[in-house]
Amino acid sequence: MLRFRNRQLFSPRKFIFGGFTIILLLVAGMSACSISKTTQEYTNQPRNDSGVGLFISAAFGPDGRLWRLVPAGDYVYVDYTTDYGVTFSHPVAVNNKAQRIKARAEDRPSIAIDNRGYVYVIYFADEVQPWTTYFSYSHDGGKHFSAPVRVSDHARKAKHYQDVMAITPSGRLYLFWNDERDQTDIPGA
Repeated sequence: MLRFRNRQLFSPRKFIFGGFTIILLLVAGMSACSISKTTQEYTNQPRNDSGVGLFISAAFGPDGRLWRLVPAGDYVYVDYTTDYGVTFSHPVAVNNKAQRIKARAEDRPSIAIDNRGYVYVIYFADEVQPWTTYFSYSHDGGKHFSAPVRVSDHARKAKHYQDVMAITPSGRLYLFWNDERDQTDIPGA
């Protein structure tokens, strides 16, 4: 550690953490640069006002692949890279039927990969009310996805938001969310 008049000039810990942060930002930037190619190549639909195509999610799998979840038009796509974003695999649609996909900073789609390589996805789409959460999974390395299902049995009556997906080290999947089912408990609602 270098010091100059009680001022720290170099800290190995800060350097390593800062370098790791820069690498993550570069990977995210490369992923964002190739998002327009994915959107144009696999859909003919323009981005809409709900942020579709702007909010992607990414996660590393146990084999080192970087998986990406991309909302584009009326579909959500999954692909991966093995070379840190230089090239990506052919995108696979998660939803088999068109849906009005919704995405924004606090309600972005999420992707997670467990130790077996199973790929799990949640995303938001309109239904009777806006912002219903859908869940889908792939047990074959992202080649095919299950038919998306609504996360909550209250999805037709209560808007969902701020979902979180977590996988434990033992492979157990948990989904957490806020919804509006108990509006009578909210002061002023």
